[in-house]
Amino acid sequence: MVIRPPRNAYPNDAGMTETHNIGGIQVVEDNFVIKNAKQERLHCCHMTQANLDEGTQRPCVIYMHGNAGNKHEGKSLAYRLLPIGVDLLAFDFSGCGNSEGDWVTLGHKEVDDLKAVLNHLQQKGKTSKVALWGRSMGGSTSLRFDHTSSPIPVSCMIVDSSFCIFKEVAEGLVSKMMPGMPPEAIM
Repeated sequence: MVIRPPRNAYPNDAGMTETHNIGGIQVVEDNFVIKNAKQERLHCCHMTQANLDEGTQRPCVIYMHGNAGNKHEGKSLAYRLLPIGVDLLAFDFSGCGNSEGDWVTLGHKEVDDLKAVLNHLQQKGKTSKVALWGRSMGGSTSLRFDHTSSPIPVSCMIVDSSFCIFKEVAEGLVSKMMPGMPPEAIM
């Protein structure tokens, strides 16, 4: 249940582009797929203001979901971000939602997924800087990410309900599933 949580899949929306009115602003929602370093397909959603001048760069919040979540977890943030001039990109970590991959590692390999997203934004050239917003596993990913190697400046992080030491998480889970097991026998 930890490294292979139930998939929170949804109807395939890859390639779909929709327009919404959010706070009086026309917003384009672009759903697409990129590949991570392992060539696994990651499902992404980028929301930005429609009809921007060519060459306009905007800040972007990258939302990273928790274990057993998906990109839809972060889409509700669009109603707060787009009206203040901030884009939103949410994606499914590998092994989650509709993305490829067989398991999650609670932040370890998910860092590579975040790198792929940052590289995508850098290649598009429409993002000036990013804020990383992670919940649980997404927060752990943000904490593990080497911000000095980011192709786009990381201006801040919002880390919600995360953990920083995986060994403590594993010991806690095993002690609940196997009462009486000494912690030294776990790792």
